[in-house]
Amino acid sequence: MENSLQLGKRTLVLAVAAATILWTLGISAFAPQTAGAVDYAGQVVRGTSLSTVYYVDGDGERHAFPNQKTYNTWYNDFSGVMMISDSALAAISLGSNVMYRPGARWVKVQSVAKTYAVTPQGSLRWIETPAVAEGLAGSAWNTVIDDVPEVFFFDYSIGSSLLTAEAYEGMFVMDGSNKYVVSGGEKRLVTAAGQAANGFQDRFFLSPEDDILSSLSAGADVSAKEGALSDPAQLGGVSTPSTATGDLVVSLSSGSPASMAIPARSTNVEVLEFKLMANGGDATVTELQFHMGGFTAVSEITSAYLYQDGTRLTNGRSVNSSTRNATFGGLSWTIPSGQSKTYQLVLEMDTTLTSGDTFYFSILDAAAVQASGSVGGSFPVQGATMTTSSTQVGTVTIDETGTIENAAVGENGAKIAEFNIQSGSTEGIYVHRLTLDVRSGEDHTNYKLWYANDWLADGVRSGDNVTFNFAEPFFIDEGDDRNLEVTADMGGQNGDEVLVAMEYTTDLYAIGDEYGFGVAVTNNYNETGSANCNATTDECSYSTLEGGQITLADNNYPASDIPIDETGVALFGFSITSQNWSEVRDIDFSLAGSDFTATENNFQNFRLVNLATGTTLMGPSEFDTAGLTATAGTVSFTDDFVMNAGDSLDLELRVDVKGSTGNFDVADGDTVTVTLTNATTFSARDANNDDLTVGTDIIPATNIVGNQMTLEASSLDVNLSQPPAAGTFVKGTKNVDIAGFAFTAGDASDIEMSAITLLGRTDNATHTTFSDDGGDPRDKMSSCSLVDSSSGAVVKGPKSFAASATASAAANIVFSGFSWTVPKGETKRLLVRCDLANVDLTSSNTDAVAVMIDAAADLTARDEDGDSVPPTSGGATFTNVNGAAATNPTVYQTIDANGTLTVAAAGDTPNVEIVLGDSTGVVVSKYKFTTANEAQLVKKIMLENTSLTDAAVSAVYVSYKNQAGETVTHTGFLSGNSVTFSAMTFYVPANNSAYLTVSVDTNEVSTTGATSGNTFRLSFDGDGATEFESVGLGSGETLDGTHAGVADVAGSVMTLRKTKPTISLASGSPAGASIPSLIDVLYFNVAADSRGEVTLDAILFDMNSTANASASVWNQCGTSTTAGYCTGSQLANSDFSFYDMAENNTALDTTAETASTSDWLLLESDGSTAEAADVIEYALLDLPSDEEIAAGTTKTFRLSFDATGASSVSDDTLRFDIPDEAEADALTTARNAIEWEDANTAATDIVGTSVDNLPINGGALLF
Repeated sequence: MENSLQLGKRTLVLAVAAATILWTLGISAFAPQTAGAVDYAGQVVRGTSLSTVYYVDGDGERHAFPNQKTYNTWYNDFSGVMMISDSALAAISLGSNVMYRPGARWVKVQSVAKTYAVTPQGSLRWIETPAVAEGLAGSAWNTVIDDVPEVFFFDYSIGSSLLTAEAYEGMFVMDGSNKYVVSGGEKRLVTAAGQAANGFQDRFFLSPEDDILSSLSAGADVSAKEGALSDPAQLGGVSTPSTATGDLVVSLSSGSPASMAIPARSTNVEVLEFKLMANGGDATVTELQFHMGGFTAVSEITSAYLYQDGTRLTNGRSVNSSTRNATFGGLSWTIPSGQSKTYQLVLEMDTTLTSGDTFYFSILDAAAVQASGSVGGSFPVQGATMTTSSTQVGTVTIDETGTIENAAVGENGAKIAEFNIQSGSTEGIYVHRLTLDVRSGEDHTNYKLWYANDWLADGVRSGDNVTFNFAEPFFIDEGDDRNLEVTADMGGQNGDEVLVAMEYTTDLYAIGDEYGFGVAVTNNYNETGSANCNATTDECSYSTLEGGQITLADNNYPASDIPIDETGVALFGFSITSQNWSEVRDIDFSLAGSDFTATENNFQNFRLVNLATGTTLMGPSEFDTAGLTATAGTVSFTDDFVMNAGDSLDLELRVDVKGSTGNFDVADGDTVTVTLTNATTFSARDANNDDLTVGTDIIPATNIVGNQMTLEASSLDVNLSQPPAAGTFVKGTKNVDIAGFAFTAGDASDIEMSAITLLGRTDNATHTTFSDDGGDPRDKMSSCSLVDSSSGAVVKGPKSFAASATASAAANIVFSGFSWTVPKGETKRLLVRCDLANVDLTSSNTDAVAVMIDAAADLTARDEDGDSVPPTSGGATFTNVNGAAATNPTVYQTIDANGTLTVAAAGDTPNVEIVLGDSTGVVVSKYKFTTANEAQLVKKIMLENTSLTDAAVSAVYVSYKNQAGETVTHTGFLSGNSVTFSAMTFYVPANNSAYLTVSVDTNEVSTTGATSGNTFRLSFDGDGATEFESVGLGSGETLDGTHAGVADVAGSVMTLRKTKPTISLASGSPAGASIPSLIDVLYFNVAADSRGEVTLDAILFDMNSTANASASVWNQCGTSTTAGYCTGSQLANSDFSFYDMAENNTALDTTAETASTSDWLLLESDGSTAEAADVIEYALLDLPSDEEIAAGTTKTFRLSFDATGASSVSDDTLRFDIPDEAEADALTTARNAIEWEDANTAATDIVGTSVDNLPINGGALLF
């Protein structure tokens, strides 16, 4: 508590210091300094100390959201809440509370049996009957109601009742697929844009039973934000300036960042987002100027940049120390006519910042924008005020590393850069964006960023800048590092330098995982341009392009599997780029492999295919007979083709691979590697018919060797797949997944399956040893189907098992005549889904069933050529999947005679509380029913009012969902302390929970009705054979109270009262800086329910204080001759005063103060009466005349205290609270938090148990 109070004082001191600077330097130096109330107009704000959220209206008043339910009718989440200082919040005058958005929800209070529709200005219209409610909102009308705490109910007014189902002002209506809002007596169509702009939620729109809109005329569509529909203060919204005009209009973007604290040395800090829109013609922007306002020194801003959605558009600029302007010239941005573009101002912060300073950036006026035409806007276009923090973010370092081989002109996927990124020791980092300077970057294409072999991002080029925006942020833990590489498809010419580096520190955007800001960047990879990057030893990635009149480049086909018995198989890819006109005459390849020859060659029909056109450029050709062996061969192409100057071709060597039958013997696992023998056999001529020379005219001078390809036969691998795992189900359950099987096709071919035979087995008793003694499988599984696990479609079935050879033998079930395809290289799953028979178990324990694929012959599968494919399992010779006969299966399903059911109190069941007389539908208990293994239909329950009186309750209701998901309610009446409900249809899903809600109507508290203080408790009675009944929906078995999981569950004790108080902290209750003197310390409200007056008798105040000076005694009891009564110059009973704020000058504690008489009793921390020198922790006020709060009204009380003696030098603090009853009862000398009476109470006072809103915490006062 002391820390938070100290922080509050430091904030105050900073504010005073800021004001001093302002008056010293003059307003012009920093204007505007801090945001006033109007600056927050239209914003949702909160302070730093308390969590209360406020809306600031256009007149500069703040309106509190009384609870989250109210807030959620105006906003979906808290992402737009702006945190401001407590002093800034206190400077905004307090207005009325925010009320529910009109039409968003219906409301009620517990003590009033009425449901209201909310209309504008908080006018409530009573929906008088359920028929009217159903006409307005359909059968689900009871799901659109919120309970409003009674203390806030007084914010609203009561309007006319809704006697029929008619449209009311503010109502949201769904009519078919169209959405409407009733506004101004008209029905107005809500467009998607209008719904989003005004924050209308789908849950607001009601679906009436009747056509209630037909009588209304159609108004204008709601297609944009409207103040009258979106203003939580319901004042018509925040006024905005008229639309700015000009050839170029400047405005603040809705995505501009909110206020935040910015740590030292952070980078990529976005502080302003603005929009430029062209009117009546294209607009060209040449210069932008941004003014820095606030207290922060310009030296704390290292550099400023302009970005567009992650792409850096400018170099770094500094903020001028005299003008405090950052100027960006030479822009040449074009905004097309009628369009707008959004830009961001991004900062890099200095390594040292002064905590608590503030700054903001703005475009001050039209003169700050240089453009081709006139400039307009709602100036200044100003970002949010930011606060600096001396806390330093982490670091990241980027260094050059690795070796870059020279790439060939036309080479695809060539590595052009490698660098190392290392996270500092302070925090881990998430890399979001990287921009590299690639000199002559327009010559190359298809930039990609890699970590090892994992793709991270594609590059987008703008000039020489290539930006990589990561699809998923790349994490590097603190102290760790990663080497990254960049590849590209190479253009350009022979001898061109390929230079890659990072120009600015902001080009690496990495967010720390602890502080959430861009970390400081150390750039050791920054030697950009040919003047700096001209060798492999420089801090950059350096290489040169190689190219002749003809340049050959490997297209880097990876090593992979290729199919057997397939035509047009790709073996190798390369590119040819011609600088001048040339004629290619001969291209030869050498092949090395496992088995090229049989009766006929296993590889035939070689051809070179132009990938751009898909046509054959050279070939077909066959192996040269000379030198051909089983493991080596040569293929020559001598078809001439012409290339014009600048042409570049991507070519692919393809071949027909034969099979393993007849004259061919290609085998699974054979290999082939292709080499382009350009060093010796490549031939071409120029336009003069001169032969081009390899090594000078044709490069490279060395052969290009491809990667090894491996032949793969068509294959199908079968394995057990989970889910399902082993489970338990009851007899008679439908659609049980008995087992799952995964089928994986190799890369060579799609596999089509057409038949499967499954072996079914059963067991009884102990299933860890599967004994095939559970009876005939068809007696346990009445039918089964094969189901595709991905789509849920039935592949085949239902089918039944064949009869077993003996009463307890395994049996087969055959599925045939279907077509189910597994794509090559992929895995698909089949589920065996069965209906369990509803028959008696073989044993008194449980039975079990399993299915398996017993042998390879039980599967029929073919490849794309129609050839049979023998299956494997586990990548090896097929063995039974899920266990063979006489072995234990891995997955089996246990069958039980019935499921189980347990009953417990629900987590949100009401606690002990006050219930008012003459109330309807008050929830008093909630029970959670949980099943295992099968769904249950609960048909009968008993509730018991154990050892208490029935007089308080006039009717009891139980509500639940039936199997159709409909809410069902039954009514009963207590008799002899119990009530029984039968003929119920309460549905509890299998292996899930469902809830039973118990509510009551209460009798009126009066001399002829119930008595205030009557108690009741509706407990679940489940310990007898006749009190409870539930039927399993699979097994049909009945459970009663003797079932193990069904037992008594106690409900909460409820106390009936005629009325009750609600206590709340009053608006404007003192908090913050104060002066040691007679001061107000706490304001609080006491509201009486509308059923009757409340009499307040006594209140216990919790006094929290600090006396920080070594000899300070201001919070200690002075002279005391009678315990609990203090006098003298230190703390005395006479220091306390208590007032009704409506009669502010007349104290309610009127007893004359003496050494032994007072309305106040002063207590120590344990609740005992204080004596001299004891620190006072509690003050108990016993009002000499009981204070009456009339029915339906609220009184606000004021507690004053003389704090003379507290030290402002030592930062003494003080706070008064009202504790809850639990705290008061727990004192060693137990006390009551409050004592009160209702209109029907006997002589004994009522204590604070179940009084709403206790404890009440007052504001902290700092001296």
